[in-house]
Amino acid sequence: MEQTALTSVTKLPLFIAVNYFAVVMGHGLWRMTFYNYAFDVLRLSKTEIGLIFSIASIPGTAAFLIGYVARHVEFSRLVGFSVAMMGIGLLLIGVSGKNGLLWVGTLAVAWGFTWYAPLANKAFIQQSGVPDVGVALGGLKSLGPLAMVLATVVVYLFGGVHNTGTLLVFIGIVVLTVGFWAVRRCRRLSFGRRYSGIRISAALWPYYTLNFLAGSRSAIFKTAVISLLVTRYQFDSKAIGMVILFSTLANMVSYAGIGWLTTRLPARRLLAWLYLLVAGVFLGFVFVENLSGFLVLIVIDSLLFGSSVVTDAHLKRGDEPVYQIGDLALGVSAFHLAGVVVSVSAGWMWEGFGTAPVLVLGAAVCLTAAVASFFLVPRGDRNPVAIRSIS
Repeated sequence: MEQTALTSVTKLPLFIAVNYFAVVMGHGLWRMTFYNYAFDVLRLSKTEIGLIFSIASIPGTAAFLIGYVARHVEFSRLVGFSVAMMGIGLLLIGVSGKNGLLWVGTLAVAWGFTWYAPLANKAFIQQSGVPDVGVALGGLKSLGPLAMVLATVVVYLFGGVHNTGTLLVFIGIVVLTVGFWAVRRCRRLSFGRRYSGIRISAALWPYYTLNFLAGSRSAIFKTAVISLLVTRYQFDSKAIGMVILFSTLANMVSYAGIGWLTTRLPARRLLAWLYLLVAGVFLGFVFVENLSGFLVLIVIDSLLFGSSVVTDAHLKRGDEPVYQIGDLALGVSAFHLAGVVVSVSAGWMWEGFGTAPVLVLGAAVCLTAAVASFFLVPRGDRNPVAIRSIS
């Protein structure tokens, strides 16, 4: 029997939410402080920094591996491993000089963060009833922007260049402490079992496609829109930081709001409307040159950000629970793969043809996602012939 909304809300894993907040904050502190720390303290070259971020992108594209590991390792141990990787990575970066510890720490932070996200989502999907799974995921995901805002405040107050190492060590200890508490709580609830690994399901092609398109939309926004603030409007790093801060606050609202809308609108219609509106925003970026109008479009885009709430919530009805960790991990891989491929392609288009074609490409990506949204079909409504797995 399905859980009701009331019983699922009372059983939502608060410890996972607190741990998620700590992990996102730790990752945010690392990203915010790394550039100055690398240049001014560690004296890294631009080539070395590029190599480090290339290493950091590996776990994202290989996130699907967690599906295989989940077949042999209990959920609580997976949570423990990912949090330990994240915390130890922060400690290593904090105490490292220009040596191998920095490279190992960077890989550990990226790997731990990438693996933890689908596990947290799975916990909320599992403990929520069908009617309120979107609300639960929206609430969880809204903690990410909130953690980023707090990380920004911490960096502003305590993040001097020469304090960065100490700050990373401190947050690493916090992540490990909260993670240890979360693992113990996992073992007390029904999160101890193993799952059935990973499969590429022919019936879930809309889910994989939508994650790839979401990654494409994100990559185009970062490549073209944020860069235009520098090249067209001469924003400095502080001004860019303020734009990102307000966008993050808007993201926090959007995650919770989209989660609430999942209880009012069918997933396919909601997702299609979101992407149609974002397509309009990308076209707006092409024609709006006034700074105020451009900033308004950025805020609107941020308020529409959060399609993953709808796509991840779809898995509650879209696939069997034993496969959902693998499904979520495949979605993460598709998102990051798009980030790698589309970022390079968008950069090439911008250099060769200007920003307008890149922004039009962003609109086309969103229109494609709007069409793909209508193919999200709950498991019970599908043609049985379509429910097959490709191993």
